[in-house]
Amino acid sequence: MLTLKKINNQNKKLMGHILVVTTAINVHIYLAFGGLREELDEKLLVVTPDEILTNPVILLSARAVIIIRDLYFKNLYQVFKISRQLKIPCYFYVDDNRPLMAEQNGSEPSFYLPSYFASTLTKIDGVLLSSDNMLAYFDEAFPSAKNYLFPLIMRKELLLKEYADNDIFTFSFMGGCSLRAARFCSVIVPILVSLSTAYKFRLVCPVTLKKLIAGCCPKPPFEIIYIPFISEYDKFIKAYQRHHADVMIHINPDYANTRYKTLNSLTNAALCGSVLMTTDEEPYRSAPNGTIALVQIGGKDKESENWKNTITYYLDNRQLLKEIRERALRYCIEAFSGKQNEKILNMILNAHEIDGNIIKRRNELYSKIDKNLTLREKIAHTVFFDVKRMYIITQTQGLSELLKIAKRHIRR
Repeated sequence: MLTLKKINNQNKKLMGHILVVTTAINVHIYLAFGGLREELDEKLLVVTPDEILTNPVILLSARAVIIIRDLYFKNLYQVFKISRQLKIPCYFYVDDNRPLMAEQNGSEPSFYLPSYFASTLTKIDGVLLSSDNMLAYFDEAFPSAKNYLFPLIMRKELLLKEYADNDIFTFSFMGGCSLRAARFCSVIVPILVSLSTAYKFRLVCPVTLKKLIAGCCPKPPFEIIYIPFISEYDKFIKAYQRHHADVMIHINPDYANTRYKTLNSLTNAALCGSVLMTTDEEPYRSAPNGTIALVQIGGKDKESENWKNTITYYLDNRQLLKEIRERALRYCIEAFSGKQNEKILNMILNAHEIDGNIIKRRNELYSKIDKNLTLREKIAHTVFFDVKRMYIITQTQGLSELLKIAKRHIRR
């Protein structure tokens, strides 16, 4: 993927790129758009909203725009609004079921409520959805939208060259959202502590868990290797590969969005030469039999017991892991090859023309439009965080109430 820095260093000319607009070049970008064929990879320009708003020529010569993950976050909405005014085709990449979360528990802005979001989708040329379950949901909830499967990509170039067995059984945990980290510390760490009297093993996990683990287990009776924070996906994977973990534990928060997640935990485990251990629910249940070490779900009162039984089983039967690991690797290479992503990106490139006349018309339009959001829009598309809960500020609350909450937030 190209960035503005690469283009400037290589003196490349901007013309007909697909702009991948994101607030940060992070794991979501690497998983969905990394590992493509070089000729297609060179057609993608990853930019932040601020880079576009300070250098609009980037937008004027684009063949299309793909907004990543959250249409209403920070300046992403402003880029979307200007793109529509310039008649630039807009796509939206989705890897969390925000409409469902907005409807069920209000954890997303009301803009994502299906009744409201449906009208927004009429202004979007296509929705790129990260999983089969997400595609099925959008096809049912938003049948008028142009919905396309755009799965994660298995980064085959990162595969281990050689797998080495450790003398000591090794567990790993990659972290993720804060809820997952908290669940790991409250459920898994006590299990590992209880098993440490009968088994010898070690744990590899992010350094961000150090305080959480210390809170529930001040003196862990097993070795813990902490991985420093690494934002680049390639380096992050390689940091885990060095420790050749037998099992990668992936415990999920208890929320409805889990079934719509991708299987990136499985591809991560496969890249690291580990067997994924996670709960027997969607989307993990949809993977072929024998590719994941599944933990049965038996209600909250049985959760700890079920995890402990599964962990103990593989501590006692380490030799079974090799076959599961190899089966999972074959599945991931085939299922997440990137072919579907390339198909969709080529469709976008072929569907939208770009030439000097189009750029000239866009330039004329740009000089006439109002590039600034109104005060109401600025506040309505801002998310404020409180220690106890997240305030979702929406237009439905009224401008006076929005201003009150905004002022309280600023004072803090």
